[in-house]
Amino acid sequence: MHRQRLKRTGSLEKRPPRPCDMSSCDQNAMAKGLCQRHYDLARGSARRSSAECSEEGCGSPVKARALCRLHYSKRQRMGQLSTAPLSTRNVPDDLPTTIERRCRGCGADLAGFPPGRRYCTDGCKPRCSGPQCNRKVSGRGLCSTHLKQRNNGEELREIRSTRVETNSDCGWCGEPVGVGSRSRYCSWKCRNLAARHVEVDVTGTCSQCGTVIDYLAPANGGGRRLTPISKKLCDQCRHRSSSLYMSADDLRIRDGDMCNICGLVVPDGVLDPHPLSGQVDHVTPIALGGSHEPENLALAHKTCNIAKRDKPAGWQRDPAEVEPLVAEWLATGSPVVKPLCSAPDCGRKPEAMGMCQKHRRRFRVHGSYDLPEKPASCSAEDCAKPIRARGLCRTHYRQWLQSRTKCSEPDCSSNANTRGLCKSHYNHWLKNRIDQPVCSKSSCIERAEVRGLCGKHYGRQLRDQRRQKDGG
Repeated sequence: MHRQRLKRTGSLEKRPPRPCDMSSCDQNAMAKGLCQRHYDLARGSARRSSAECSEEGCGSPVKARALCRLHYSKRQRMGQLSTAPLSTRNVPDDLPTTIERRCRGCGADLAGFPPGRRYCTDGCKPRCSGPQCNRKVSGRGLCSTHLKQRNNGEELREIRSTRVETNSDCGWCGEPVGVGSRSRYCSWKCRNLAARHVEVDVTGTCSQCGTVIDYLAPANGGGRRLTPISKKLCDQCRHRSSSLYMSADDLRIRDGDMCNICGLVVPDGVLDPHPLSGQVDHVTPIALGGSHEPENLALAHKTCNIAKRDKPAGWQRDPAEVEPLVAEWLATGSPVVKPLCSAPDCGRKPEAMGMCQKHRRRFRVHGSYDLPEKPASCSAEDCAKPIRARGLCRTHYRQWLQSRTKCSEPDCSSNANTRGLCKSHYNHWLKNRIDQPVCSKSSCIERAEVRGLCGKHYGRQLRDQRRQKDGG
């Protein structure tokens, strides 16, 4: 700004405003020593700023339709712009007194429409001249898509629409898309799956019982399963065999420390993701009809289990490929004791404080690893109904909840806020309680808030400390 001012005027100081050269005019000069209105009149321009508002007693310049900004906004709010008269007072002879705007499509009068409006309705707007296209014109008589084709030097071709009719079926799962929707798919999951898998199987065969698996069928009563949980086993076979599944530690106790694939030792204490960590190997792979039964499970290295993949039972890996890893571990590696939960007979991984998540929650709530014995019936008098919560049946538990939500003071129906009291009774209890601490300053009976002092004396103490620190 200052660089431009120095270049234009030769000084960094801003020039004072110059009044208009015309007598009886208190406006500042805009150009040629004249204000905007007198400059337009001297130039012979047809600008509206050279006219005055048509309202009586208002000499402000015209904004639109012979009205100033204030009266134009007022008539616009009242809906009187279509009948607003045009004034010829103080207007040059060559200035047109009427401004007529017509729709370029049907020729209708555009009085009352916003400035710059060229068409009264969308139906009057021109349409694209491209092949079999009825879109709105963006430029050069073409829509935006055909205009882009022309600018790229391509031949104008028909635009294929991807919109579908309302309530059509999803292109991936087959469910209705929905009322008022123009999408081809019912959700973004179906759209992404259809984009990734153009031709994909939606059904399969169970490798154990031979039943047909619907990959898109609901699982466990939930929503539609767009990604199958298992492509090899049906739900029944998967639930039946998962109950018999054994972990790698259980297989080590049952069969020993030898790998079932390469025959070398599986070091104890090696944690995942080390390639020598112990994993469960399916002797007959699930893809070839195997199951999770204990007879089909064996201990193996992680690297051997990955190398086997879906090879048939009896496949063995060359021990020379794994022997360097085992020798390196036995030479440099130290056995790591896997941490376990401190609760007795619990082999889970500890989450915090040496306990797993289940026993930590139980210890925090009940103070012990064991759950307390639940009473057989409701603890209320003369009630033998089963327990709902807190040792009470459903009826007495509801009454207990209602009693907690009301103030414990007699003749008070307000909701309880703290200590079983409503807000007003709790504030009254705070002010009148016997064990209320009092400010340690002499002759002060206010309640202590911080460090044995009330708010006033604690503020004074802080100010004194700051003054001593600053040396003042």
